[in-house]
Amino acid sequence: MGSLLLRTFFLPGNAACSALGITEEEDRMMVRTLVNILVWNLVVIVGAVLLFG
Repeated sequence: MGSLLLRTFFLPGNAACSALGITEEEDRMMVRTLVNILVWNLVVIVGAVLLFG
């Protein structure tokens, strides 16, 4: 269960890295972190607007 949640959480960043062809682990980690922050912040903001707006 925990592994599934982690894979789901990292999915946007991993998909972006794969699409960009980034293979080196340190570069991949930086891009994955950036993409995950952007995607999950957007999800939370849209959810808050739909819930409270």
